[in-house]
Amino acid sequence: MSYYSSVNCKDCVLPRIMYNYDRNFLDVPIDEIPIKFYLLFSFTLFFLGILGIVFNRKNLINLMLSVELMLFGASLNFIFFSMYWGVYSGYIFALLIITVAAADSAIGLGILVASFYVKRSIAFESFSSLKG
Repeated sequence: MSYYSSVNCKDCVLPRIMYNYDRNFLDVPIDEIPIKFYLLFSFTLFFLGILGIVFNRKNLINLMLSVELMLFGASLNFIFFSMYWGVYSGYIFALLIITVAAADSAIGLGILVASFYVKRSIAFESFSSLKG
């Protein structure tokens, strides 16, 4: 008999959402936030990123921030579903997405700084000469 077998999950400090694999979506206790609010938050971040890309095509920094918002919304979605179902694979995918987002920012800002020295502008239209 192990030490943890005598511990009841309802007395644990960790959230109960990690232990309840078979519960219904609608019978969430009052003290927990339902997953639909988490998903609404991640969808809002993703949608704001899409709006930033669609409506702002003049500044490359804003375009990069919009892509980062989209990646962050997607990684939050993985985290929330992982938290809801009690598996850890969503955390790993979110960590990979954050790593890709950091590399994307570093490379994008490096290209932006290098092109600013040549063009003296960060406007999107000034990069039309890069087409090969």
